[in-house]
Amino acid sequence: MDRKLRRKLATLATYFILVLLFCVRATGVHFHMIAGLVFIAVLAIHTITRRRRILKCPIRFRVADIVCIMATIVVLISGFMLPFTKGSMEVLLIHKLFSVILAVGIVVHIYQHVPKKLKR
Repeated sequence: MDRKLRRKLATLATYFILVLLFCVRATGVHFHMIAGLVFIAVLAIHTITRRRRILKCPIRFRVADIVCIMATIVVLISGFMLPFTKGSMEVLLIHKLFSVILAVGIVVHIYQHVPKKLKR
């Protein structure tokens, strides 16, 4: 499979999983928890394997990566805290807010990888 097709499939899969993660009522809490953990694991693996490239990038590109990393950590911690706080409104609000920040950061990160001639 060529590189462009793999990139398009990975982008499509990322968007699809993000949409499913935001549809908790439709997919169920158990699917949300498992898919969320798998998604965060894939993000962590991607970040770890690309850390040298991330450090060599200009600062304007690293901002999206740093925002994604910070939002991922907050989403993960708040997601683990939800059952223990019995769905506390504050923790739920933090989880949802940083989930949106993470989704926007991922979209910006993917947009940075679009070749310059297509960005217009």
